[in-house]
Amino acid sequence: MSSFQLLKWYADLVDDATGELFICYDSELRWRGLAWRFASFLRCLPAGRAHTRHAFLGAGPSPHLSPDAQEFRLVQPQLRGHWQQRATPLHEVLLDTDRGQVRWECWQPAATARLETTDTVYNGWGYVERLTLTLKPWHLPIEQLRWGRFVAPGHCLVWIRWDGPAPRHLIFYNGQRHANTGQITDDEITLPHHRLLLAQPHPLRTGAVGSTVFGRFPAFRQLLPARILRLRETKWLSQATFLTEAGVALATGPAVHELVEWPT
Repeated sequence: MSSFQLLKWYADLVDDATGELFICYDSELRWRGLAWRFASFLRCLPAGRAHTRHAFLGAGPSPHLSPDAQEFRLVQPQLRGHWQQRATPLHEVLLDTDRGQVRWECWQPAATARLETTDTVYNGWGYVERLTLTLKPWHLPIEQLRWGRFVAPGHCLVWIRWDGPAPRHLIFYNGQRHANTGQITDDEITLPHHRLLLAQPHPLRTGAVGSTVFGRFPAFRQLLPARILRLRETKWLSQATFLTEAGVALATGPAVHELVEWPT
């Protein structure tokens, strides 16, 4: 059994009234007989006019998912969030090797969410997932990773693409799984009978994760190998349009998506 475990929660919300995006991360790393917890959140105004980042080490209670996965609660020093499930959870073992496993659990592909900060309350559509790794990330057989999510009334879409020695190509639409079909790029997702166009991308975070993710956690930078610190991540907030194959627009709204590139 692997002595390494990384548990990473991701939750987001787009406010109905202002269009502001909040992304919350909460992670726990168990390794070498020790345990560390670190959390952060990113806030972006509409059209990417401004964004702020906050990071915390070992602060606040751990995230809570109700036994039936209907409710997810997250508390950080400057915010308190509640997500209510509006779509069936998704589960996938992305990789299973002798060295360890990568398990993806999208507990709330679509959620109605409420977020309270020190001065404002936000409400809107959101999303919650958890990634569990017992395989050290620097051993992942990946050259490029693409991931994204789109949530609108009546529609939720999640996509995962790995390029490299262990390719993965998965699209989930309203709970239906599509493997190795359609197309996943940085500006378009296609699947049988539908497609999602991603326009006006605004970078939320770009650069090597040694600076963007672990810049405020120097202790972790000393533990992690260069292959992880040199990972290049670009995360976008785009305006998305979901269409039928005939080009009829079914829904519009914001989409969050990313490209992660491993160093050669």
